[in-house]
Amino acid sequence: MNIDQLSPQEKRALLERLLRSGGSLTPVKLEEHGTFKALRSRLSVVSRWTEVHPFFKAQEGVTRDTTQIGGRELLNFSTYNYLGLSGDPRVSAAAKDAIDRFGTSPSASRIASGEKTLHRELEAALASWLGTEAALVLVSGHATNVTVIGHLFNRRDLILYDALAHNSIVQGVTLSGARARPYRHNDLGHLRELLKEHRADAERAVIITEGVFSMDGDIPDLPKIIELKREFNAFLMVDEAHSMGVLGATGRGIQEHFGIPSSDVDIWMGTLSKSLASCGGYIAGSSELIRYLKYTTPGFIFSVGLTPPNAAAALSALSIMAAEPERVAQLQRNAKLFLEEARAAGLDTHLAMGTPVLPVVTGSSFHALRLSDALHRRGINVDPVISPAVEQDKARLRFFVSSTHTPEQIRQAVQAMAEEIAKLPARTSVIGETLSSLPSRDRADLMVSGRITDPGKVFRRRAKLVDPLTGEREKHFDPEKEDQNSVAARKFYEQFGSGNGIDTSVLSESLVVEVPGLEGQAAMGRWRGGSAFQDYWAHQRKVRPSEKWTVDYVMAYGDDLTISGRRTLPVGEEWYLHLLTMKGGKIVRVEEVLDGAAWRGEGAPGPEAATLLIQHDAVRATENGQLMRDLYEAWVRKADIEKFIVRCAPDVVWEINGPKQLPFAGVWRGIDAMLQFWQDLAAIMDFHELYIDALICRGDQVFSLGGFRSTAIPTGIAYSDPFLQVGTFRQGKLQHFIDYLDPRIDLAAYRPDVYE
Repeated sequence: MNIDQLSPQEKRALLERLLRSGGSLTPVKLEEHGTFKALRSRLSVVSRWTEVHPFFKAQEGVTRDTTQIGGRELLNFSTYNYLGLSGDPRVSAAAKDAIDRFGTSPSASRIASGEKTLHRELEAALASWLGTEAALVLVSGHATNVTVIGHLFNRRDLILYDALAHNSIVQGVTLSGARARPYRHNDLGHLRELLKEHRADAERAVIITEGVFSMDGDIPDLPKIIELKREFNAFLMVDEAHSMGVLGATGRGIQEHFGIPSSDVDIWMGTLSKSLASCGGYIAGSSELIRYLKYTTPGFIFSVGLTPPNAAAALSALSIMAAEPERVAQLQRNAKLFLEEARAAGLDTHLAMGTPVLPVVTGSSFHALRLSDALHRRGINVDPVISPAVEQDKARLRFFVSSTHTPEQIRQAVQAMAEEIAKLPARTSVIGETLSSLPSRDRADLMVSGRITDPGKVFRRRAKLVDPLTGEREKHFDPEKEDQNSVAARKFYEQFGSGNGIDTSVLSESLVVEVPGLEGQAAMGRWRGGSAFQDYWAHQRKVRPSEKWTVDYVMAYGDDLTISGRRTLPVGEEWYLHLLTMKGGKIVRVEEVLDGAAWRGEGAPGPEAATLLIQHDAVRATENGQLMRDLYEAWVRKADIEKFIVRCAPDVVWEINGPKQLPFAGVWRGIDAMLQFWQDLAAIMDFHELYIDALICRGDQVFSLGGFRSTAIPTGIAYSDPFLQVGTFRQGKLQHFIDYLDPRIDLAAYRPDVYE
């Protein structure tokens, strides 16, 4: 490339490319992207928590009430073969006959030369069964929702869908480009509010719900949704993937369950892979709707048609279901029995309503994985559903009941589940301060005042930390030394803070005390030598006299300590933060972090104290402080995380400082990796409460002092932990976040096996 021959625009574009690539145009491998790394990390965590990997377990035969895995027969609750028709000899024979007659593939899209008489027979049978004018079958249930919703609606339309709708519905809504609003799960009052607010601005509106919700097993109040549809002149689409063959006396689904005519719903969607023992999806409705979809839907006209054996299997299963309604009745009895037994055993079945989808909520992904693993060892196959498929505190085992299960099998599974849950650690042990001793805090207001004492005073455990793999002691962690440093530093600060002089016995002759700041600021300075602290103290009393200092936080890790508390000024009270380094029991370095913003904890001085405080860029510091507040609100209140993520730099670094034995210590680079860290942390930490005592803003940095109460899910140990968190911002974007915890508390809670 001859740079001299490039135009100014081409040179500018080349420079931008070089800057984005760090000066190199070498392409990055796809698998090195953060999303790949995050998945590898997540799968590694799952492998550590389970003996049998819970995903992609190879089934070695037909899956009904039992299954074969690894040469072993297990009682099976992980299949939606609801009516036991997959593997039925009549269904299998129909599929084999179709292969002999039509081959294994249509070998073309149906609009071209892939149309088979079997397709028409199946579609006619589905329409007749559902009471609609026509039906259309597609090769995949998921693809059916994506392509039909994405094709039928556009940016001028409004789509209102249940917040717990299946991923295929959400993907279809996204593809459509329509204005989309999820309504709270089965909350028809909220649905009405959204219709009133947005319907008038849309050309068309459609409400989308499900017959049986696939994660919770509950059903919507369809008659009332139909009333809303009519009132607001909207269309209605119902996904019957898990209600076809399940609801109603004969298995005709939610319309039979409620006794409503099929014409009250504009678009019926369903799958062939559950009660109908095949693969694929269908749409049923008016003949005009089906004709339009047949000639225009991308996922149909540009896709191969349903395979002949799949079409024949579904047609045969539909015929058997119609002829043998006792299968549906037995399925409903089994589902009712499971729910009754589970509730009697004290299991949390969440929203279950007696359909064959029966969740047992475990409260965390860790527990869900462990319980699934334990049941597998006991000969019961049931899959965990973990975050992000569901919210972390709604992680669960999802049981699918079929008509082929016996009452004895159901009772055996429920009893085993109850016994394994009882083996989980009880939340009785408390590390650090007892939870009841901490001041009560209201989550609605994160900026509240409150104190916690340092763990060095309340946590007296002595230990050596040993690497379980190498047997070597952790070099950077010495709890006995840290306790000694904490006690010495606290005593030193309490003495001079109360006006009783400076204890020079803990000060090094080479001590350095520094107050960074901008040139010309009164409080800044640097002092060296054995009298450095006295010189610092004398200087500070001149420029901003303080009457009393408290010591509210003392945290130690290795040779480093954090000392923080409040000091009383003539105009009020402010927080201070000192970063210390100690060697051989002596303080060798002190750095004071001064607050450059007006946002502090309770009792902070007002604007009239500006002449006494170090003022960096107060506007920037306050904005950065607000960004930190956004982070805490997103974490504590489970707010829209996008509010915070959009303020992070793409290459943000997230760091948890601590010994390598802590499961959440480490460094994560990039937004994807950071989000994965949060996800993994939620799987092992049952978070109760977070509080912030002070946000101290210095230029581009925000120092946050606070604490949280949690339970370590792997051990069941409850604990309270102080922290110092430091966020570094550049141009309104978070660049680096580091969290300093007290490793003595965290190790005792999460790794009692190596913390003796």
